[in-house]
Amino acid sequence: MRQHARVRNCTFIRIILMLSILDLTGCASTHDDGDGFNPLGGGMSSYKVSEGIYHIYERTNYAPWKNFSGARSAWQSKAEALCGSKLIRELGIKEYTFENIGAAYIHTIKEGYAICEGVKLSDEEVQAVIDGNSGIK
Repeated sequence: MRQHARVRNCTFIRIILMLSILDLTGCASTHDDGDGFNPLGGGMSSYKVSEGIYHIYERTNYAPWKNFSGARSAWQSKAEALCGSKLIRELGIKEYTFENIGAAYIHTIKEGYAICEGVKLSDEEVQAVIDGNSGIK
């Protein structure tokens, strides 16, 4: 009888451990791609295009499911940190997934431009800055 209880306890602990790992790996990532390899697969990068205009790329950690809410949340947090405000316009946003090493390792991506509150340019003018077709800075 004790042997069966021990086996059930070990099985229960293994299930909890696996669920914890899946929970961690399915999260959005704040790992800066410039810091090197992330064993969980996720990463984020950003660069300043012009004053108040940033390109942001967010890739969630490996997960066996699509995690658009996680990618959106991490992207938004990065945009708020760069702009110093929650009032941000988005431009050229792409959201997609890709499988890395099979269906158990799905990345969810959000990338695009964050336009900070103080930028008084229209979306067309911002796009011209992004494209490098304008002297507006």
